[in-house]
Amino acid sequence: MRTRFDVAIYDRDARLTLIVEVKVRRLGMTAAWAAALRKDLRESGFLPDVPYFLLALPERFFLWAGSELPDDAPPTYEIDPAPILDWYLGDAGIEAHELDVESLGMVVNAWLNRVTLTREFGDVRPENVHWLKESGLYDAIQRGHIAFHEAA
Repeated sequence: MRTRFDVAIYDRDARLTLIVEVKVRRLGMTAAWAAALRKDLRESGFLPDVPYFLLALPERFFLWAGSELPDDAPPTYEIDPAPILDWYLGDAGIEAHELDVESLGMVVNAWLNRVTLTREFGDVRPENVHWLKESGLYDAIQRGHIAFHEAA
């Protein structure tokens, strides 16, 4: 089955490490909703076993860390993406909730590209990205490469 990922990151050894699914126009989504979506993706075969899965919405990021998690597992981390998104949207005068899926995907892609290639997080304070280090995602994708709108 061919599956399309909004963003896929391969580690430095070319192993698929992170899959990102971008969703917009869904405000107020909860961890329970995110877990149900992940379960549907897993059960339908659209989400392969991968160490990390990130569901990115304008108001919340949900991260699952670990390929051994049950299909219905709640997110390992629930993240406020405002400090990340605001840094990239900057002076454009655009609010995160106004982005379409392509635009949000490009912002997430740009941020993850920076994370994979540098030791910097931009102007995002360390307390807003502690989950990257704590989950192991930061080390797992360092010096990896990104595929935007990857089909596998």
